[in-house]
Amino acid sequence: MPDPFSGMRVPVAALVQQGSGVRVVRAPHAAGPGCVGGLATWHNMQGLLRGLESVERFDQLPMSLGPHAVLGGQLAVPAQVNDPLSWVAKFILPQRPLAAGDARESAFPSPRRDSVGNLFFQTWRVEQFVERRFKGETLGLEDEYAGNITHAVIGAEELMLMEPVLGLRHDVQNQLEEISKSFLAWEKLLERKQARRKPRFVAFMFSSPRATVREAKSFLGIAEAEVIDVEVPTERDRFVSDIRRVGLTNPVHAHLRS
Repeated sequence: MPDPFSGMRVPVAALVQQGSGVRVVRAPHAAGPGCVGGLATWHNMQGLLRGLESVERFDQLPMSLGPHAVLGGQLAVPAQVNDPLSWVAKFILPQRPLAAGDARESAFPSPRRDSVGNLFFQTWRVEQFVERRFKGETLGLEDEYAGNITHAVIGAEELMLMEPVLGLRHDVQNQLEEISKSFLAWEKLLERKQARRKPRFVAFMFSSPRATVREAKSFLGIAEAEVIDVEVPTERDRFVSDIRRVGLTNPVHAHLRS
């Protein structure tokens, strides 16, 4: 199972070719909900395992599994091995912890929205255009009621105010509510200050199910915010391109223009 954002893969089973047939070997130890992002992802993983039972080809997974399962590289079982299935289960796939205490699962702390956003900008090499925890004081827009915006891009004539949304966190609804309040407060502030830069409110979403993306678009529509799913290449590329385009219009970044 791949994680579309980090690129990490979680091995859950192996396909073993024996003669003209293919056998499925499940991992003796499978990651729990706390390691794969929650119960929803874990249940999805269990469904994938059941779907693997219909595998007929060694080099191709059933279409029914969709993009949520991918094949790894092929490995040769040593010729001297008498029981290939047991050998793969013992030496290739994840094993159960030997100590009872090691089997106790504890979820990792949820990632911070600002940290995930910063990593995204660094990955796509536009972090130099992005101001963190934007207060507006550099533009004479600081206001105690509007609060901070997590990320902003200041252009000559445009102002991108951006908030990341972590779709797999349990508090996604709270995230959307806080972002909506913040965007509405900033919209009123910009109108009151008669800011000359045209504002653009953007919520960019990570690892979000389609239903969550639809919910965000409906919820944030009140604040006239644009919702971008960064898992969709066309949306992500346009978003990154807009950040670079707006950022380059700022005289501060004149030296970056080609």
